[in-house]
Amino acid sequence: MTLIGPPGLGKTTAGDLCGDQQISSATRARFLTAQTLASQVSRASTSVGRRGLLKPLLSTDVLVLDRLATCPPCPPLGQHYYEIIAGGIAPAHDLNFQ
Repeated sequence: MTLIGPPGLGKTTAGDLCGDQQISSATRARFLTAQTLASQVSRASTSVGRRGLLKPLLSTDVLVLDRLATCPPCPPLGQHYYEIIAGGIAPAHDLNFQ
């Protein structure tokens, strides 16, 4: 589910409520902002470190990634966002974020 719209519509609240509902039905859910993810990915100095960071996010049933539009575009981060959103389906060598 992707929620897009101007500030103040309740996108964060709707995402939080969906995540809370999933948790109450014994589903694995995670919440984080795009800025938090960007910060964590930038601190991971190796591809193994980045994989270790992304693996738990890819294994959740519901991931609420909030404030994606507030994160400045950055080609390396774009690839990681794509991996998370696509569920790691596309091989990394097929991605071009230039």
